[in-house]
Amino acid sequence: MKSLSHEKPLEVYRFDQDILKRLRNGDRRIFEVIFEDYYDSLVQFAEVYVFNRCVSEDIVQDFFVWLWENNDSLIVRTSLKAYFFQSVKNRCFDYLKHLKVKDKYRLLSISTQLILQDEDIEDDSSLESIKIAINNLPPQMGKVFKAKYYQQLKIEEIAKELKISVSTVKTQLARGKSKLRELIHDFLLFYFL
Repeated sequence: MKSLSHEKPLEVYRFDQDILKRLRNGDRRIFEVIFEDYYDSLVQFAEVYVFNRCVSEDIVQDFFVWLWENNDSLIVRTSLKAYFFQSVKNRCFDYLKHLKVKDKYRLLSISTQLILQDEDIEDDSSLESIKIAINNLPPQMGKVFKAKYYQQLKIEEIAKELKISVSTVKTQLARGKSKLRELIHDFLLFYFL
C-alpha cells in the first residue's frame, strides 16, 4: 500500500472507514503509511501558522504520537485528511496561545486564518498566499522579516547578521508589517469577491 488517496467521495468514505478500523485495531503498518502520506504536508501546513520549521515538525510529531496512543478511541466525523489537518491546525493555535503571541503580524495572520476557517481545510491556497506575500517583500525587507519571524532573532542580532543598523532593522520591520497588511488585505478582498 503506497498511498491513501482516492477521488470519489463514497469511495473515500469507505476507504477512510477501513483505514480508521485498522488504526483502531492497532495496525502498525497502516499507521506507518498514514505517517508517510501526511507528514510532509502537515508540517508545511503547520509552518504557515507557527513560522518555524522545527516547531512545525514537533507539532506534527506530537499529533502522530497522540494519534497512535489514542487510536482505539478516535471519533472522526469528516474525512481522515480533514481530521488530520484540523487537528494539526488546532495544535498550532494551542502552541501560539501558549506563547501568548503579542506580535501584530502573527495576530493578523491568525485572524486571517480564522476568517477563512469556514472554507475547505483541504484547500490550503489561502495559507500559501500568506507565505507568498512574505516572499514577495523587497529582498532586504524580506531578509529582515524572515530573520525576525521565522528565525525569531532579536533586532540587534538581525542588524549584526545583515550588517545594517538597528534603526534600519526597525524601519524594515515596520514597513514589512505595513506591506504585508496591504497584501493580506488585498488578498481578503479578492478572496471574498
